[in-house]
Amino acid sequence: MFSPQTLSDPKAVEYVAAELKTLGCEVQLEKVLVPHWVRGEEPAALVQFPGQAPNTTQKIVLCALGGSVATPKDGIETEVLVVKNFNELKSMPR
Repeated sequence: MFSPQTLSDPKAVEYVAAELKTLGCEVQLEKVLVPHWVRGEEPAALVQFPGQAPNTTQKIVLCALGGSVATPKDGIETEVLVVKNFNELKSMPR
C-alpha cells in the first residue's frame, strides 16, 4: 500500500502504472494540478482593553482555520471572547 507522500513521487506513479499494465489494465497517465492551501500570516490586535495605555494596541497570536472565508481587505473589528478551554466554550450559549 502506498501513502499519499509516496504517490507524490513520479517514480512511484510510474511503478504503479507499470504494475497495473502488467495486470492487464489500460493505464493513461495525465498531468494533474492539485491546488493546496498555504497558511498565510494572520495579524491581529486588541484595539480597546482594560488597562490600555493611551494610543496603544496589543498584538495577539491567532490561528485561522483552513478553508475559512478570507478577512475583508479593511479587516474586521469585534468583541473578543476569552475562554480557557473547549469545555468552557461548549458551556456558553451560542
